[in-house]
Amino acid sequence: IKNNISLYVAHTNYDVIDGGMNDVLAALLNLKNTSPIEMVTDDLGLGRVGNLSQPYTPKQFIKYCKDILNINELKVIGNIPEKISRIAIIGGSGSSNINDVKALNVDVYITGDVTYHHALHALEINQCIFDVGHHIEDLAMPAIKEMLRNNGVTCNVNVSTSNVNPYKK
Repeated sequence: IKNNISLYVAHTNYDVIDGGMNDVLAALLNLKNTSPIEMVTDDLGLGRVGNLSQPYTPKQFIKYCKDILNINELKVIGNIPEKISRIAIIGGSGSSNINDVKALNVDVYITGDVTYHHALHALEINQCIFDVGHHIEDLAMPAIKEMLRNNGVTCNVNVSTSNVNPYKK
């Protein structure tokens, strides 16, 4: 504001729209036949669930996730199935949707910021989760820029390259 720069911040509104955060992440993972995990309104849904084009072994899928999501590590909660083909994803923090995901019979739920008690609950209900961190949302920033351009925004749009991860190894 001090430097006459407009800042647009989208959070849940971008998470739930068609073509938004979770569609971008599902497309990056090449999920097919996707649908929302939880409907927020009659036509807006949070997260995406879909199928991979082929089954993966745990080792293959962990490498695939790390490569696609551009991460060095991920936290695994629960037992990884021997074959992985059905995936659910919520960018950011999806701890509160563990029960919704369990009802969808997915092999792996990919999300971030899974708290200790939610992780214990996932173990109790036998739901495998890959906690990939909250910052994977950054992968959707180019898509937001493109969406703005496609919808008539003509001013200069810059995507910040600053990504502060507060966690240290």
